[in-house]
Amino acid sequence: MSEKPRKLSSTEKHDERLRNARAVEKLRYDLEERGLSPSEALVAARHTVKSRNTTSSSMPEQEKPEQEQDNGDNDQSGGTA
Repeated sequence: MSEKPRKLSSTEKHDERLRNARAVEKLRYDLEERGLSPSEALVAARHTVKSRNTTSSSMPEQEKPEQEQDNGDNDQSGGTA
């Protein structure tokens, strides 16, 4: 059986939201510089950060890669053709 993840305190939730918001903003600016419109860049950035969080939360703690300093260059961003 899989373990239930421990509940985050309100401070931890707040910190996680701030980290996510910073990651989205940074990625959004990068995508805008690459030529996406502001709205496309925002949607792509949110999707990328959300999928990162989903992927990292499903991994066991000892197998999580260090992503705190990720600059987003290797993302599959810009999902519009």
